[in-house]
Amino acid sequence: MNFINDRELALRFRNGLVPSRERFRYFLIGTILGMSVISLGFRSSGFEGDPVATQTWRMITDLMSILISAVGLIVCYRTNRRGDDKEFIERVMCIGFPITVFAMIILVAVSILYYPTMLLVSKSTTPLPISKRRQRPASSCMCTGA
Repeated sequence: MNFINDRELALRFRNGLVPSRERFRYFLIGTILGMSVISLGFRSSGFEGDPVATQTWRMITDLMSILISAVGLIVCYRTNRRGDDKEFIERVMCIGFPITVFAMIILVAVSILYYPTMLLVSKSTTPLPISKRRQRPASSCMCTGA
């Protein structure tokens, strides 16, 4: 793999010297890096997303997204290799487009149900401010003063 010298890589592509497995590695690593940069960009820009989610939950969902994408790409690559082992990236991009549209429709439908539900749950479990809480009289303290 060539991480720095893009001209040498372009020359190898022109001469047909970049095998399918190496192309897959570029695609897989590029996808993972791209998802990581996007995830970090949303965090640093102040985009909060779901106000109920915690930092740990966001980290878990980011890692799961990367893992699911990586495993999906590996499965697609192996399936293509068992076939004619040609045009992997072109096939993944083109066949992946309608799959992505379908997944987005499902995600929107789930979000329409999930987010309002979570907001209702979070509002019903929000503790009262200290000024609204019932205060105990000082005499009911169970202290054993010395």
